[in-house]
This record gives sequence, structure tokens and C-alpha cells, in this order.
Amino acid sequence: MIWNGIKLNALGYVLLSSIVLLGFPLWDFAANWHDFKGLYLTDLSQLKATQGRIIQSYVYTSEGRKQTTYYHYQIAYAYHVDGAPFQSDEVTFGHNYDVSPAFAESYQAKYPMNLVVTVFYDAKDPAFAVLETFGTDDFGFSWLFLYLSITGFILSGIIAVRKKLSDRRKPQ
Repeated sequence: MIWNGIKLNALGYVLLSSIVLLGFPLWDFAANWHDFKGLYLTDLSQLKATQGRIIQSYVYTSEGRKQTTYYHYQIAYAYHVDGAPFQSDEVTFGHNYDVSPAFAESYQAKYPMNLVVTVFYDAKDPAFAVLETFGTDDFGFSWLFLYLSITGFILSGIIAVRKKLSDRRKPQ
């Protein structure tokens, strides 16, 4: 079979598909690094706490596909660690939007301007902070694509080894 002027066999298709499938989870994990790091790479019991103050609190909208309106909350806070000032707008380890206006409005009501809040931060990286140490795992499809990609790479290896063994058995 020929793809874009290049002749591909089964190994080529499986390998190309695996590379393409790997792109989505890599993009998603990078684009949502704070959430990914908080959900999977951080020992939440090791986060330190300090006091902070809400410096921004509002709701805004954006349009998605098919004219879907998404309601976002924007909550920002300032805090100090060992005398050094920091700011963050990360409330949870999850998205800050939903199709329901009540979702965003509930966060704005919970975190009004000038409210004194407890900020949880990573002692090794004080800029990594959050107000609520939980979140929603929105990485379901990313994990699926990562699994399929790894399976494809393993399958590519099996196909390549079988081909190599088959070629060795052929008479010269």
C-alpha cells in the first residue's frame, strides 16, 4: 500500500498509527500540566498550607463547538511562602468550566473578592498551588490513546521480530 508516495507494509501502518495516537495524550498532558501533575505526580499529603487572599473572582463565557456556551470561573489569589510573593489561579485539579452557569457561579460565590483562604502549595515548587486538593480525572481519552499507542508500538516490535526471523529462515 502507498501512503503519500511512501510504500507502507503492515509494520509501517501500525507504527504510523501508534505515533499519531501518541500525539493526543502528549498534547493533553502538556496542555493541562497543572491538573495532571496534581492528580498523578504529587503526593497531596505533602502539600504545605499558607494563608492567601482572593484577588480576582468572576464568571465569563466562551463558545464551543455547535454554539455550546461554556461558563468559566476565574479565581485568582495571592499568597506568600517564606516571605516571597506568589499568585495563582488554580482552584482544583480539573477544568474551570462547564455548560451549566451554576457550576461557575458556585465557585465565584465560594471564593469572593478579598476572602482569606487556605492555599496548598508544593514546598519544592511554591508556585504550584491550589485551593482544593482534589479534582476530576478528565484524562480518560488520553489514557485510552496512550494505551493504544503503546500497544501499537509493542505490536510493531512483534511484527518486526517475526519478519526478521522469517527472513532468516528463507533460503538464500
